[in-house]
Amino acid sequence: MLRSAADGPALRCRPRPCPWDRRRIGLHRRSGAALPCHVALAIFASVLTMPASAPSPQYVVKLESRYPFDATVIRVTEALTSRAMIIFADIDQARFAARVGENLRPTRLILFGNPKAGTPIMAANPHAALELPLKLVIWQDNRSGVNVDFLDPTALLGERYGIQTSMTGAFQPLVDLLTKTVSG
Repeated sequence: MLRSAADGPALRCRPRPCPWDRRRIGLHRRSGAALPCHVALAIFASVLTMPASAPSPQYVVKLESRYPFDATVIRVTEALTSRAMIIFADIDQARFAARVGENLRPTRLILFGNPKAGTPIMAANPHAALELPLKLVIWQDNRSGVNVDFLDPTALLGERYGIQTSMTGAFQPLVDLLTKTVSG
C-alpha cells in the first residue's frame, strides 16, 4: 500500500488503478523524489538487459578496440596468422542469425590455435580439448564500441584441467598480442 508524502516513504507499490494517479506514486526512500513504480521497474529492467554492462564469466578477458568492427576483425586475424596460428573458423554469427530471421549485433567468432602448443596440453589432459582450439569473439555493443573477448587460456587450463604453467606459458604472449592489436 502506498503512503502519501506526509506519511513518509512508500514501502509497497500497487499498480492499480492508474499508474499516473498521484496516490499510486511511490517515493524514493532517501531523496523523497516521486517516481511511478512502473517507471522504476522499466529503468531497472533496462539496466539489467544492457549488453555493454553484462557480467563477464570467469576467465573472460574483455578488450575494447579503438578500431571499427571490420578493421578489428582484419587486424586480429592478421595478428594471429603472423604468429604462426591457424584460423580454423571465422563464423559470422550475425549473418547466421539473419538467415533464421533473427537480428544480432555484428558478432564474429574466431577459432584459432597452433597444434604445436595445443597438442601437448591435450596429451596431458584429454578433457582440455574442450577448450582447444582457442576462440575469441569480436562484437559491437549498442554504443558502437567494438569488443574483443576471449578466455584466458593460462588460467582456464591451469585451474580447470590442472595443466602446469610450464605448458601454458606459451599462451601469455597471446594476451599481449591481442591487447596491442586492438589498442593501437
